[in-house]
Amino acid sequence: MRRNKLLSLAAALALLVTVLSGCGGQPGKPTGSNPSANGSTPNVNPAGDVTYKSTVTIGTDGAIYEINPFTMSNWTHNWVFKMIYDRLVSVDSTTFEVHPELATSWEWTSDTVLEMKLRNDVDFHNGDHMTAEDVVWSFQRMQQDDATVTNTMLKGLEKIEALDEYSIRMTLSAPNVDWMIILAHPSFAILNRNAVEADSSTGYYVGTGAFQVETMLANDTTTLIRNDAYWGDKPTTQKMILRYIAEDAARLISLQTGEIDVCARPSTLELGYIEDDPKLELVQFNSVSEVYLAFNTTKFPGNDKNFRLAVAYALNLDEIIEIGANGYATTTATHWGPNTYGRNDKIEPYGQNLELAKEYLNKAFPNGNAELTISTTGNERVTVAQVIQEQLRAIGLTVKVNEVESAAMSAMSKFDVAEHEAMVYNFGWLSQGDDVRRPFYPNQNTNKAIVTNDRIIELIDNAVKEFDESARTQMYAEIQEINHEEAYYLPIYFADQFAGVKAGTTGVIWEPNRAYDFTYIAVPE
Repeated sequence: MRRNKLLSLAAALALLVTVLSGCGGQPGKPTGSNPSANGSTPNVNPAGDVTYKSTVTIGTDGAIYEINPFTMSNWTHNWVFKMIYDRLVSVDSTTFEVHPELATSWEWTSDTVLEMKLRNDVDFHNGDHMTAEDVVWSFQRMQQDDATVTNTMLKGLEKIEALDEYSIRMTLSAPNVDWMIILAHPSFAILNRNAVEADSSTGYYVGTGAFQVETMLANDTTTLIRNDAYWGDKPTTQKMILRYIAEDAARLISLQTGEIDVCARPSTLELGYIEDDPKLELVQFNSVSEVYLAFNTTKFPGNDKNFRLAVAYALNLDEIIEIGANGYATTTATHWGPNTYGRNDKIEPYGQNLELAKEYLNKAFPNGNAELTISTTGNERVTVAQVIQEQLRAIGLTVKVNEVESAAMSAMSKFDVAEHEAMVYNFGWLSQGDDVRRPFYPNQNTNKAIVTNDRIIELIDNAVKEFDESARTQMYAEIQEINHEEAYYLPIYFADQFAGVKAGTTGVIWEPNRAYDFTYIAVPE
């Protein structure tokens, strides 16, 4: 993996704040002094001798097309969610420790019953006061069938009830070792019932966070303004503009000319322009964002195991990294996050074996004329797909690369209507072992291989309630072994992550799963 002289933010930097345990500590958003470490706490009080901009513009590489935390979950939407909503708790992505947010304390009264105390000084953006009833309604809304992101993650929630105005009780159907970390997911936002029921579209914009939505033009620009009635520390920035700029080069030029203050995911081919510009800084850190090739296992040719293995043994991952990621990535043999609980490092990579690949391909296409369409979106992933296209030509497989917009990509690959044959896509792994539910469980729109495997389902359901660590990790190891044997997902690499920022920018939490938190960003004039 290449290294430049960067403002390096290597993974696993130390946490710089006092841990607030579930049993106490002062409630509220914690404060700290290191704005850049993965999962660390931002500096909410930047240097007093610096004048900071009142308006900050972030150039995004992904479109924002719907503000609804219960139906959307990707990195760009999560940036917005973290600014306009609060959750019951948050989690440090480096240490995996849980901190109070809207919940001030909590206690497990049994293996399946959780009681939480709530803040009593929180108002929604529309002025309504937040109480336990809002929390109960939000979670009940998350469980409805159309809440496609949250409902599966909450299958284990049997009941939620208000004990009084500022306390709740959750009753689970079975023990869940990951429950507190799950509650910290950006989609588990607390919403205002009155606002949502009054307007089923913009009502979802109303949260309790440090920013509130001013305007949202789908697939273009989202503008947030500071919530001056926020219960926690007030951000330095008064207005936040997230502007979708699809082309890497255009995004970089906008940073260089000062039109934007943050350039998300600059092309690795253009990093030198940022390094050499004294007005800019280049941020680099290891990530848990995996680029993979997934087959739609419900339609030919992806439903043929021989075909999937043919592709697996035809790929040269080092070449893909060198060309597609400009060398800034690490290969992976297992479809599992590097910091995700239960990773099985004993999985052996397939390795390129063209003769074996041809044997498998002949079994899938005994009459020849082997063809595959790979759909993808985004400049880097398009390049990856094109490299795969050339590599598969060597075994007699003709590949068409179908480049689509991100919104169309999400629509065409929903679990119940999936149209793609295969796709090059990415997945940001979370820390809890049960995150495996997203790519492998039925009816998950993040299940891009459209996998329904009874043994995997059984293992997922059993592992999340298993307190014996050895038994639990063995279950997760078996899931990874099954995927490797069946080749549902072909893991390609974990990419290094980059951002270009105006020099002196502070206050950002650069999460390794790309769910960055810009709430306390401060950009010098």
